[in-house]
Amino acid sequence: MTQLERDVIDIVAEESGKRKNQISLDSTLLDDLGVDGDDAWELLERLHERYKVDFSEFEFMRHFRNEPCLKGPTYLIRKLKYQDEHTAAGKTPITVAALVAACEKRAWNYDI
Repeated sequence: MTQLERDVIDIVAEESGKRKNQISLDSTLLDDLGVDGDDAWELLERLHERYKVDFSEFEFMRHFRNEPCLKGPTYLIRKLKYQDEHTAAGKTPITVAALVAACEKRAWNYDI
């Protein structure tokens, strides 16, 4: 594991409240780590500040909900049926590896 990967995992652990050993490069922010809403925004801000990542092309609502994260009946039905937070919320997953790639490139790119 590279130093950058370890550093990003450290930041994700701090923002998610998870232990570092619970986080891998394949971990998804919303489903695996429960990062959503304001917590997701704060995580992206920290990566921007530390690694100067340009998130101007990032579509927040594509991946996360705004606060408060209201979960209506449609969400509950999807969650029971699919057992996946992304499917239940209608959101596209982001992995820790995608965050590392953005930090390496200093820009979010949907080709990651």
